[in-house]
Amino acid sequence: DGASPLCQTLSNQCPNDCSSQGHCKFQNRNNGLYLNECKITSTDCVAKCECFDGFAGSACHLRLSEINSKMVYREKLLENLLNNTKSNISDYSVISLTLSLSSVCLRTNEISTRSFLLALNS
Repeated sequence: DGASPLCQTLSNQCPNDCSSQGHCKFQNRNNGLYLNECKITSTDCVAKCECFDGFAGSACHLRLSEINSKMVYREKLLENLLNNTKSNISDYSVISLTLSLSSVCLRTNEISTRSFLLALNS
């Protein structure tokens, strides 16, 4: 019939639709302001879950008690890691410490303020 199909740019989506435990919000990457829409082609915005009370994580998939347990675990990992590397400083240990810190701190929503400060001051 000669008619061309209508193309639409899709909107960004939150991970796992926030696990039905939160609302998907669009946020400007530059200024943090919330937006009404965020197309997948846009580099200026991101879709983020705003979790209901009692839930956390990038997809609101964890209960706060789980996040708190993970924070305590990561804090202990950081403490032990930093205590074990203070006495032995070599090129290899600096590289190893950097990789270990990166791995332990990868999930920022599972890092307590104390853990962040430990890693920052290492």
